[in-house]
Amino acid sequence: METTKEEFNKTQGFDTPTVFFKFTKLAGTTQSANLGHGFPDWQPPQFFLDSLQKHLKTGNFQYSNGRGLPKLSQAIADNYSGAYQRKINPSTEVLVTNGAVSPLYSLFTAYLNKGDEAVTLEPFYDCYLPPVKFVGASLIGVPLIPPKKRDRKEYENISSWKKGDHDNWTVDMELLKKSLNEKTKILVLNTPNNPTGKILNYEELKEIAKILEKFPKIIVAMDEVYEYNLMSDLYEELPRMSNLPGMWDRTVTIHSFGKIFSITGIRLGCAIGAASIIKNLFPIYQYSVFCIFEPYQAALADCLERANLPYEGFKNYYAWLRDLYTKQRNHLIENLAICNGLDVDFYLPDGGFFLICDISKHNPETKNCLEGDDTELQAKYTKDYKFLINMANEKHVVAIPCSALFTPENRIKYGQNYIRFAFCKKTETMDGAFRNFQKYS
Repeated sequence: METTKEEFNKTQGFDTPTVFFKFTKLAGTTQSANLGHGFPDWQPPQFFLDSLQKHLKTGNFQYSNGRGLPKLSQAIADNYSGAYQRKINPSTEVLVTNGAVSPLYSLFTAYLNKGDEAVTLEPFYDCYLPPVKFVGASLIGVPLIPPKKRDRKEYENISSWKKGDHDNWTVDMELLKKSLNEKTKILVLNTPNNPTGKILNYEELKEIAKILEKFPKIIVAMDEVYEYNLMSDLYEELPRMSNLPGMWDRTVTIHSFGKIFSITGIRLGCAIGAASIIKNLFPIYQYSVFCIFEPYQAALADCLERANLPYEGFKNYYAWLRDLYTKQRNHLIENLAICNGLDVDFYLPDGGFFLICDISKHNPETKNCLEGDDTELQAKYTKDYKFLINMANEKHVVAIPCSALFTPENRIKYGQNYIRFAFCKKTETMDGAFRNFQKYS
């Protein structure tokens, strides 16, 4: 007997809300400071708000071009041609999308069939797994090798500390090589990685490209949504897989303007890649999303031009953004390191929105549960779920359990040992969490 869609969703865990929905709700019910969900809680830059107001008054409120507003497609091509070291064709090599999830969904649906495989480094953003499963394919996870643990006291003044190899998560190249085979159709690489903050350097990208020479049919999906959230002195700009010899024609890169301009709710992103790949994504995309509100797109086109000009005393908006996130990251780590009741180990991220912490020394009990979870689900709580549900109820601070960001096969062995804090938050938001740790210690 064939499995029904309802039975399939239940067995895969897709019939329950996402981890982000559940823990955001937990933050509300426990009146906790929410350092879980990864969205900035500050306003977008004023130049975006001004441009949006202008286009809301004069713009088109009807259907727009399904591939993207031509003005925006051209702005994207102009903005990224330098980064990709080639002149990008806005008509054939750019697809404006509803955030970053929709092009990933389109990619998985376009290139995967029943019995196929996609491979990714893990931990990874949780939106990869469901669409792969929906088409009857499998997602194979290759766990990153964590750094050695540091003494927590070393993080009490990280603003003057230079990053070294000590905090570098590494790719298990041998395991990656063994994980690829004739069934593999897509390799997904997230850099900077959510949640570890790891940036794949050019040496690593070259080694991966060398491995892929034996598998010429594999498409590479570069998830680079945190591309401008770089904090390490080692990187002036993000290393790009598409710039390596022979990789442009088999690589599609996903970008998120919500992450760049702090407008995650507006859902604007794009896919950039060879015309042959973009051509295959568009049929799926047009029948799932169709088009995006045109005034949003027009405002973004203005912003991509404006962001390259001097901003708030910096050479451009991107330099200001890098400085902002570096300060917020340092503020979070330096204060968490001295919080009572949080005995965890930290790993300094190179980029992104998040700080990952190691809780492997803890053995928490199931004292509380998430709203709506029956006894069957509670019995499946991993260490990180127990730790964070207790933390929300006892310390009134919420973070995200990283086991939800691993494949089912690796959640217990690897994922349950980590939790994720977001530092894409106002200083006062983070300070509220620190006060709760002290108040309820």
